[in-house]
Amino acid sequence: MNGTTMRRFGIALAAVLLMAPLALAATTDPAGAPGRPGKLTAEQKEKLKSLREEQKKAMQPLRRALKTQVDELRVLLDKDASDSALNAKLEEIRKTRTAIRELEEKFMAQTASILPARQRAEQVVRMADRMGKPGRKPGMGKRGGPGGPMGGRPGERHGPEREGDGEHDED
Repeated sequence: MNGTTMRRFGIALAAVLLMAPLALAATTDPAGAPGRPGKLTAEQKEKLKSLREEQKKAMQPLRRALKTQVDELRVLLDKDASDSALNAKLEEIRKTRTAIRELEEKFMAQTASILPARQRAEQVVRMADRMGKPGRKPGMGKRGGPGGPMGGRPGERHGPEREGDGEHDED
């Protein structure tokens, strides 16, 4: 590096070092949590932890019921049950899933009441950024299925086999 480049680098470094305290102060959220935006205060952490425990306790019976209902549906399918029996079980499952969604919405609203608007907005942005990215869950492909968009292993064919169209022939 020549002298002019070194001087410019030094000036830029000094500017960054002088601006760092101002940037830190600007990222302090209205609730007073210093540091990066969205950082939770001890009080918020405690409230959210308590809320999660309450939600888990409230969800357990519904999730157990849903699992039992799906197991019962499997038995009905294995027995070649009538459409009316299948429809009745499907309606029971639909009602349980609706109850789960309503409970999730209730807890989401309670969570929102704990966080100021900026933290809620940052949370939405972070979640949106994570949506659809590969590696979100172990073994999941880009579009949610193991190994790829259709849920099969990489290189595995999906859909009906086509004979004689030339494009899909193995020979």
